[in-house]
Amino acid sequence: MKVLHVINHLLYGGAQSLVVDLLAAEKRAGIEVTLLCLVEREANGFTKRIEENGIGILYLQKGGNMRNPLLIFKLIPHIKRYDVIHVHSFPDEYWVPFAKMISLSKCKIIYTQHSTHSNKFGHPILKYIDSFIYKKLIYKVACCSDKALDEFHHFYPHINATSVPNGINIDKYSLAEPSSIKDDLGIKDSFIITMVARFNYPKRQDVLIKALPKLPSEIKLFLIGGNDGDENLAPCRELVKELGLKDRVFFLGIRNDIPELLKASDVVALVSEYEGLSLSCLEGMAAGKPFIASNSGGLREIVKDAGLLFEIEDSESLVEYIKSLYENKETYNKVSRACFERAQHYSIEDMTNRYINLYNKAISK
Repeated sequence: MKVLHVINHLLYGGAQSLVVDLLAAEKRAGIEVTLLCLVEREANGFTKRIEENGIGILYLQKGGNMRNPLLIFKLIPHIKRYDVIHVHSFPDEYWVPFAKMISLSKCKIIYTQHSTHSNKFGHPILKYIDSFIYKKLIYKVACCSDKALDEFHHFYPHINATSVPNGINIDKYSLAEPSSIKDDLGIKDSFIITMVARFNYPKRQDVLIKALPKLPSEIKLFLIGGNDGDENLAPCRELVKELGLKDRVFFLGIRNDIPELLKASDVVALVSEYEGLSLSCLEGMAAGKPFIASNSGGLREIVKDAGLLFEIEDSESLVEYIKSLYENKETYNKVSRACFERAQHYSIEDMTNRYINLYNKAISK
């Protein structure tokens, strides 16, 4: 079976991280896999990991506009070479089906909805385009969580969709050696909270920053991810300056040693208005750390009854949760164990097997 995965680019993000792991897992399972990106961006750790696994990467163009409909015609030669096309992002969820239609290809398309939310949901025009594509051109829509499936069916109740929960390489995080970053920064005895996320909506790093002044000075915050193009990075830096927290908040940027950084942390947190099924959440849990999250879609279903959930407007509860983990070793160990056990239900192997079953059903039609 030949499977082509299509994504808009390989810049750092949750969908990109998942695709990189899925490609490697499918290759181990004997699937012939290739990745196609609509545009080529600067090479990074994702690019390196794919190439190290001996997986080919194709690019339709170097930079440029991903929303150019002419990309449909550039896709056509590739579409014809594969049994299954697995699509992961917008606008390739439009371009790939239209390329299939124009080329009269018999390939089957699987589309993964990576979030509980989309700006297209409920759009007065795009909803009709979506309905046509999902009904006529895509074999199956796979949502990254049960919550994402519920949201999708709310807007597209008659579309053939299913839930394929995200998964991670659990051993990669559970067996990682702790980073030496505490020693490197001269904060060896500090209690570290870590959040891994880009600095764009719906992420809310500002909520964690605002909680710090209410916590003991030994508690510090690592913010991993983001680049200068992220809309909320500069405001978060300014907030840290205003609150006098420059010695307690560390902006670590994009890193290739996240498993090691999580192992060196004491608590992992994710504050978002919504998620799909957060890989950062699963990674923190798999590292054996207590996880604190906002009580929002895409986080609630993973964290509930394992980690700690707080309402995003309720900063006092967030502060109290952090204090309880900092001050009470028994509570800390209990939450850590529960989080680690929860992560075992979201392995990359389970996710891969579900997708391979979808592929087999698609090509047998």
